[in-house]
Amino acid sequence: MRHELKEDVDKYLRSLEKQYDASNCLERHKITPTLRARMIDWMIEVLTNFKCDDQTFFLAVNMQDRFLKNTPVQKEVSDLHLTGVTCMFVASKFEDIYPLKMKTIFEKIAHQKIEIHKIKSLELEMMRVLDYKIHAPTVLDFLKVYLVEVLGIQVQNRTETKKKEELALGSKDENSKPN
Repeated sequence: MRHELKEDVDKYLRSLEKQYDASNCLERHKITPTLRARMIDWMIEVLTNFKCDDQTFFLAVNMQDRFLKNTPVQKEVSDLHLTGVTCMFVASKFEDIYPLKMKTIFEKIAHQKIEIHKIKSLELEMMRVLDYKIHAPTVLDFLKVYLVEVLGIQVQNRTETKKKEELALGSKDENSKPN
């Protein structure tokens, strides 16, 4: 079945990619490509430390870029941290089985420097700008298709990997118990 749909899925993802184009997303803003890159590095660090799914990172970056491209308001450098935090929060709610909680965002990620009402306000603004279309094809989506179709490598998300590790640890514990 997968081989029969492969071309249709690829065409669909590519058409969505064009629809959600985020190229030149910094054009109207005071945010530089270097600052965006630093924000992305920090997002990797945060989402990895909080054990979010890999797709959460790619979706957060995608949302940030689409928001910056489509927002009518020019964003300042000082807006970048709030934007990144809000994108991670929304992406985690969308992708993760156990999403980041607002308390965690406020206390541990934003270090109490961004007020909760600002995160909520930007989340609502972001949803309006993105027309409530959270998911768009990401680099990871295309990479997974390539790995499966071209290289024959099956990719598992972090949640599936964790479940298998837990099962393996559980069976080792059972085997190590004395009879």
